[in-house]
Amino acid sequence: GMRADAFLALNVEFMSRTRLKQKIQSGESLLNGRRHSASKRVRTGDVFTVIWRKADDRIPAPVPAVLYEDDYLLVVNKPAGTAVHPTGRKQSGTLIQGVYEYLKEEIKRCLMQGGGSDFYPRLVNRLDLFTSGVVVVAKHKEVFIAMQEMLAEKKVRKRYVVLVEGNVERDRGTIDVPVGRDERSVIFIKQCVSSAGQPSLTSYRVIERLKEHTLLHAWPVTG
Repeated sequence: GMRADAFLALNVEFMSRTRLKQKIQSGESLLNGRRHSASKRVRTGDVFTVIWRKADDRIPAPVPAVLYEDDYLLVVNKPAGTAVHPTGRKQSGTLIQGVYEYLKEEIKRCLMQGGGSDFYPRLVNRLDLFTSGVVVVAKHKEVFIAMQEMLAEKKVRKRYVVLVEGNVERDRGTIDVPVGRDERSVIFIKQCVSSAGQPSLTSYRVIERLKEHTLLHAWPVTG
């Protein structure tokens, strides 16, 4: 039969493989009422129970402001200072937890159907911790795949309003520097300007020059 972790990944599509692995390891995934290993083989008639717990009550998951919603997509506003996913020391109060809270009734229906639903809430894009802006959530796996393909093919345009220190002299310009992982940071995904990084090209134009800052309209060309 199929491995238990593979079976769960196939049937509980709204939860990532990493999260499902954590459920198995913590005993929050039960097979016929008992704890099981990821490699346990599944047989016809076996019954899984996946325990769904609320996020840490000390920092409630903030339900994000909804900018647009239909049967396929949910578009929300991410405030500055809100992490997109639980990472390291920030395990609660994240955007994805807020999205799950907003969609909890649909998630419950999916669980009640035993994973037979194609409901699959996934973030199409991400923003840095201190960046505010639009985050798109795909509600179904097919929509998520289609949106990822559109991003890869540069069919989705990204625009940012940026406040930078100092006076930017040129009205328009392009920033062309390689960006890679910051080896000095304990946060694995933190990026910095690095000669060993990947090409990164961003265009900008000045919106307004202030006393000690400049307000820019910026758009990435390479990513």
